[in-house]
Amino acid sequence: DRAYDRGAELSILSLAPLERFGWFRDVDYAAFRDDYFETQDVHRDKPLHFLDQAAFRIAVHDRLVGFDDEERSRTAQRALAGLPGEPKFEVLRDIVAVLDIFETLGLDELGDELRPFVHRALLAVWTGRPGARSACFAPGPDSIDRDENGVPNEKRLTFVWLDSTDMAIRLLARFGVPDGVDLRALDRYLAEMSQRYGMSNPRGDHVLAAAARSRVHALPEWPGDTPVSVGGLILDYRLVIGALLTVALCLLVTSRAPRELAAAKPREKPSSVG
Repeated sequence: DRAYDRGAELSILSLAPLERFGWFRDVDYAAFRDDYFETQDVHRDKPLHFLDQAAFRIAVHDRLVGFDDEERSRTAQRALAGLPGEPKFEVLRDIVAVLDIFETLGLDELGDELRPFVHRALLAVWTGRPGARSACFAPGPDSIDRDENGVPNEKRLTFVWLDSTDMAIRLLARFGVPDGVDLRALDRYLAEMSQRYGMSNPRGDHVLAAAARSRVHALPEWPGDTPVSVGGLILDYRLVIGALLTVALCLLVTSRAPRELAAAKPREKPSSVG
């Protein structure tokens, strides 16, 4: 509402999650009515492009105008045709958008045929190599550093990939966990991303990581928590431990430094004879 009052330009990508969560009112749908989609695009047979934007426009059209059976079937097939033949950059976002379109059209069952492609896409953007301690899902296959054999060798696991990892977890819940994805490695990545130190307030990425981690623990394939080893704790909290050791060393050096006697009087300057 404050953004509307300021006359701000609101992006479809920022509004789409609000619509999916049910936070749109009738006036909000009307504000984003798309005359071209209603009068022309809805009748076309070409594949849909920019699938995340298309999902939003389809949701608005369904709320304000609606689809007949023929339009629903044709729109669903256009969404399927818009998916890439092979996993590419932002492939998970495209898959999630297609599933949202199916849900809007009341054709959720069409998503079942995507299982082989979804599993292939998940493995293509999985950053973990066999035995990796921590791993997540990158936006695309080319985002991952690989060795000469094409095996992932990614070490830059930062909060930047939380969005693609969050979408991947949604797909894991719908289509199952493919062989090759280590949920414990995924859990360690999310645990690291959700950590905050001191009294600082949690940032958005901390909250997203913590919520995603709880969803991983709710997956049927989750193997359960394992006892935490001393070595694991040291590795997880290495930054905190390092900071505490540094402070302790400073205190030790300060306590052993030579001191002047507090009662010592400063020498008096000899008086000059005039």
